[in-house]
Amino acid sequence: MKKILGISIILCLSILPVSHAMASGTISISPETITLPAVGESFTVEIAVNDVNGIGGFQFDLNYDPAIIAINNKSDVSLSNYMQTTGRTVSLLGPDIDNKTGLLETGAFSFGKQNGPSGNGALMQVTFTVLSLGKTSIDLKDVTLTDISANPITLDKINGGKIILPPVTN
Repeated sequence: MKKILGISIILCLSILPVSHAMASGTISISPETITLPAVGESFTVEIAVNDVNGIGGFQFDLNYDPAIIAINNKSDVSLSNYMQTTGRTVSLLGPDIDNKTGLLETGAFSFGKQNGPSGNGALMQVTFTVLSLGKTSIDLKDVTLTDISANPITLDKINGGKIILPPVTN
């Protein structure tokens, strides 16, 4: 997956003009804390960026506890509109879902003559289904953001998400 992203970004973006400024920012899971719904129910998180400049592509892994939550199918992983806001064409990479190990590998790249989006925005939404109650987290790993010329965008911070047990009712 990572090789595919790297090759795709380099091939599709390397012919574009070089960006003039290196950007930095944060990527995080939103909301940061979730109270698990009942077993069998679903909840959605967003993977969002803040204070970035000219995104051309991204890749990340999400690690989660597969005994507690799962991603049922590829349609539960979707791109947000943020990457398309400047008129660039965006293509999803993956997603590769492994509910045995609790790993989602995904990303996207864009192409076109327009600048990449800047500022704040959601990159993707991921819907999980609750399998059992327990304490777990959703962790962002191996995050890569690039500008439209495939130059890395420096991230100041990467924030995962916490999942908490629902309140006990009598």
